[in-house]
Amino acid sequence: MAEDKASKEWEEKAKSTFSAERKEDFVVLVLAAITVVLVMTGAIGPNFFKSLFF
Repeated sequence: MAEDKASKEWEEKAKSTFSAERKEDFVVLVLAAITVVLVMTGAIGPNFFKSLFF
């Protein structure tokens, strides 16, 4: 009986963690898509990324 309760709690935690990870994945995907569009349109060039890190 206690195992069922603990199991359900862990199941809920796993669901919420999976949901948060999916949201993060979508944010990264959107940022990558925006970056690709900006590079392809020429709005930002290859030197732009160097300026971010150096």
